[in-house]
Amino acid sequence: MSSTISKGIKAEYKTSEGTLVAQVEKHDHVYILHMVNGDNRLRPDTISTLIKALDDIEKDFKTDRAKFNKEGKDAHYSSLVTTGNAHYYSNGLDFALIMSGKVSTIEFFEKFYHKLLLRFLNMLFPTVAAINGHAFAGGW
Repeated sequence: MSSTISKGIKAEYKTSEGTLVAQVEKHDHVYILHMVNGDNRLRPDTISTLIKALDDIEKDFKTDRAKFNKEGKDAHYSSLVTTGNAHYYSNGLDFALIMSGKVSTIEFFEKFYHKLLLRFLNMLFPTVAAINGHAFAGGW
């Protein structure tokens, strides 16, 4: 996973198996998180990768804010825009995976899905979903 976010340059976030899940761009003080994993179905590995991207965005924001404060500039504000891939924002939770028994329903929701939702809710700045297509069944 790449964790360097630079102005206008995409940072890529991949699962441990190397599947590209998201790209993050920064334009001035606006971060754009592009979910680029096909239909962006939410699985444990993709959720963990999205959480890593959100952590890096917030870390970059804190670094920028500290730099602004040190330079005596006005308060530093930011925002995050999330968007999907082609005509999918997110095709929802991977119920086939849950039903297969590889991960229990309780484990999936407690260890992954709820953690992702809380991560979005606890961001230090506003988050906007630019829903560009399908957003089904837990796909926000």
